[in-house]
Amino acid sequence: LTATAGQDSSGLSIYLIGVLNTGNAGSINLSGPNKILLEGTISPLQQFGSTVSVDTGRVYISTQAALDIRGQVNAQSLVDADAAQINVFSTGFVHVIRSEGLIDLDATANILIATDGQVLSSGSIRLFGQNVRVDGSVDNGDGTAGPRVLVNAVESIVVTGGITSWGRLDLNAGVGADWSEAKLTGPIASRELSGGLVRVEGRGKVYGATLKVASGQDIELQANPELASAQRVVQTAQVRFVPQIIDVVVGYRQVAGGVVYTPVVTWELTKVEKQTGVELVVNGNYYYTMDVTLNQDGYYNGTRKREYFIQGIDYMNARIDWQGNAPAADATFNQLSDAQRNIVLATLGYKRLYDFAYANARQTKTQNGSTSVLPWTPSWSTAAKHIVQINLPGLENRYIRLPINAELDLARIVTQGSPTTGTEKVGTYTDKALTRYTQDRSRYQGFDDADQSGERFRVSYLGNGTRTFTLTDGFGGTVNSAPDWTTSVDTQTGIDLNRRQVLAPQGYLPNSLTVTPQTPFSIFGITIPFPVGIRKDVVVLNADMYPMLKDTSLNSKTILEYVPGYRTWYQALADAQLRGGSLAIIQSDREHYWAMQIAKNDAWLGIAPIPALYSIFGIDNNWRWVTGERVSYNRFNNFPPPVFYLSYAFGGLTYFLHRSTQSWMLATDVGTNFAFLLTSGFPTVPSGYLLERSAVEDFYDYNYNWTSKTKDVLDTRLTLNFQWVSNTHYLYTERPVYSLVDTQVPVTRQVASTVWVSQPITEQRTILKPVRELVNVPVSDYAVFTAESLKADSTMVLDAARDVSLSGLVTAKNAGGTQGSITIDAGRDFLMTGAKPEGASQDTLDAIAGINSVSNIAITSGGNFTLAESINIRADDGNSASSVANKLVVKAGDRAIIRGRLSTTNTKIGEVTVEAGDDIELKGEIVAGHVANIFAGTDG
Repeated sequence: LTATAGQDSSGLSIYLIGVLNTGNAGSINLSGPNKILLEGTISPLQQFGSTVSVDTGRVYISTQAALDIRGQVNAQSLVDADAAQINVFSTGFVHVIRSEGLIDLDATANILIATDGQVLSSGSIRLFGQNVRVDGSVDNGDGTAGPRVLVNAVESIVVTGGITSWGRLDLNAGVGADWSEAKLTGPIASRELSGGLVRVEGRGKVYGATLKVASGQDIELQANPELASAQRVVQTAQVRFVPQIIDVVVGYRQVAGGVVYTPVVTWELTKVEKQTGVELVVNGNYYYTMDVTLNQDGYYNGTRKREYFIQGIDYMNARIDWQGNAPAADATFNQLSDAQRNIVLATLGYKRLYDFAYANARQTKTQNGSTSVLPWTPSWSTAAKHIVQINLPGLENRYIRLPINAELDLARIVTQGSPTTGTEKVGTYTDKALTRYTQDRSRYQGFDDADQSGERFRVSYLGNGTRTFTLTDGFGGTVNSAPDWTTSVDTQTGIDLNRRQVLAPQGYLPNSLTVTPQTPFSIFGITIPFPVGIRKDVVVLNADMYPMLKDTSLNSKTILEYVPGYRTWYQALADAQLRGGSLAIIQSDREHYWAMQIAKNDAWLGIAPIPALYSIFGIDNNWRWVTGERVSYNRFNNFPPPVFYLSYAFGGLTYFLHRSTQSWMLATDVGTNFAFLLTSGFPTVPSGYLLERSAVEDFYDYNYNWTSKTKDVLDTRLTLNFQWVSNTHYLYTERPVYSLVDTQVPVTRQVASTVWVSQPITEQRTILKPVRELVNVPVSDYAVFTAESLKADSTMVLDAARDVSLSGLVTAKNAGGTQGSITIDAGRDFLMTGAKPEGASQDTLDAIAGINSVSNIAITSGGNFTLAESINIRADDGNSASSVANKLVVKAGDRAIIRGRLSTTNTKIGEVTVEAGDDIELKGEIVAGHVANIFAGTDG
């Protein structure tokens, strides 16, 4: 259902007071330039037992003005509204029932969810506006874990009602008005925001399974306290001094304390057996093994690496001593046998280069008669690589690239299996050559074509063959070499790159990249005309009778010949014989058929211009015979032919020359049997004949520069497999060496002596001792905060670029009391105070504000940290033995003023830390379950 409205003097584009609905999963689209007022219902809610359903799947609303919702907007999965201002008034209700659903309200100005207004989704909710105020309810769940509620505002977010998310809840103030959807729905930190205020006030509540609030300026909580129904007694500390008698030491005296025995040691000379040193003895050994693979990577001469060698540039076959095993004179490097390659490499001073790789590294260790085999990681496994020669059987006459120092452990190798071979692309090459195109078939394709073919050329190699190499190692060059197709004995017919039909050696056509004329362009023509078939030509006689024929215009393709002055058929025959042909009379169906074949294959006859009903004998000189429309002929029954019917076709219609009016007429007007007798009044003069003569043409030959497609240069690569065994390393142990030596040994005797001790001399004195006592003051009225204003089940983050000011209850704790943490980051100052109800007396005690979590609380301020008297910040895990975290950390960039209470509860891990860049003023309490840390002046 789509409703697109215009505008009128009412200022409304759409005003709904009834019900709009669709079939199951249908959609409703409402749009208009002026205000849209919804006081009715879109897709009514339907109750089936405990199940609530609606029909409409999606609702789209769009306007450039305000959207006021005073009725109900319900959908299965989506409500998407875009407007300048969006207001959900006290009777307004926006609802999406599916858990994967979304309510998306996007305003270029402000969004207002008025008191008792509701935005309820079983899925996600997204609000975006210049300012967002929630006095009503925004809720995305029914007590189970749900999707996300996201509120983004360019300037401010104010909550006096409730925002609840059973999944993630994010509030961001200070976003960019032009931010993309991806930016707005992603993680946002306060340093990315510009300005902005998030305020929760009055009875406002913000609850989320996880809660994150970010502001480019301030975060404020100002909850409304209530006056308690009773009064309470307040205790205050009082110090008094009481007299106390104590003993004071005024001197000491020496008294005998008894007899003690003191050991006295003397040294006596004797001979003893003692260890005089140690000696090293072998008690085992170890060695290493591994499976080694050598993969060929090219060729190396000690300073330079090559991937391939070009015959004719790097070496020449004719100058190599092949030792009786010479290859073909033009054999390339990759066409050589392994033995021939070795000869070339030795001549050039190169050897094969291999890359070293290993697997299954093991250490075999024997010590004290026990043998073990363990995995081993070589000390050189991560070292840089270098290229060396190793002169061991099986590894000689080659270079190996391996980690530095790996060769030092190498003792012997055992070959495993035969070498395997493969190929590697090491470069490309391109062939060029001069070719000769010799014409061996005529262009003529007339009625009787002698070679039954169109124009064709036989391709042959003329010379100037080159092959240009480009190798991956940076080397290359050009050598004289005929293309591979020059040795082919097979041919193929096809169309070359210049659209010529050719007969070429096998491989020429598929490998052609360019075929361009030789410069200067070479043509080798045959001077003697070559017979290619028989031509059938029409001869028109008696120009004296038909003066318009003198204006005949001919070209090379026209077979109509103008023959002036002929009076008899015999004269025409003699003229034809002089030109090497013969003259046939159009006197039968067969002759007519031949004439039609001529018109179809070689010539087109017509009259131009061809306006209908023009006189053929008028003064108009434009009538002439030219190439153009086809001419048709009638049957001829006598010799010489007495009658000649002439007609032409134009624009899909057939015209005949009228016999009496001398004008062209449509065949449909005069009948198909009507014709004009050209020989009327001159019965002995023939009008038309068929001239039969030989067709000849010149044959031409051409030279072309030919370039091949780029082809790969492949080279053989070897892979060798070995078992590698290291040198044997011996294990040593120290064995003690004993001898008889002269030595002095201690002899101990006990000697008695009297011990004197100092005894204190005391006297009694009276002092005044301070005693701190708690005394009751008169009862007072007091205020309380009745509910948490900010609450999270697991984690809560408050991130402000400037100040965080809290007056209310802030809690992070799940239902089981097992998890919950709070992180607060203020770019400037942090302040937490209590509050009095509006209208309360000055003597009324402030409501106690607080922050409470299960595990950790971390509060950081760039400036001052201030905690008023009626504040309690507490990390309370119930002293659980299973707790892994119970910390409260306060860090202030400047001063820390603590007049309230900071506490943790766990007696094993509970920790309170207060750190200030300047002074710490403590007038409250710090109670740590286990450890308290206080650091002042950390900024020096």
